[in-house]
Amino acid sequence: MKQYQSKIEVVEISTDDLPEVASNVGVLSIPTIQLYHGGKVMDTIVGCVAKNVLARAVDKVLEDLGMLGDEDDEGRLDKKTKKNS
Repeated sequence: MKQYQSKIEVVEISTDDLPEVASNVGVLSIPTIQLYHGGKVMDTIVGCVAKNVLARAVDKVLEDLGMLGDEDDEGRLDKKTKKNS
């Protein structure tokens, strides 16, 4: 999902290698995807989901944070939007 590469960081945690981390963040099933901002869980997706379901979840979090829709097709900030911000 290249459209998000400048907006999100993906971190994978192995529940086998770090069970205490998984437990601390409430992971009960795998796969579990948690979307964070500022150390706070913004959304949790449990189970295998289609790419479009994951994209909608990421879009919603970015929209809630005011980080969606300010780029051109190349992922660059729109100069008008950036100037008015």
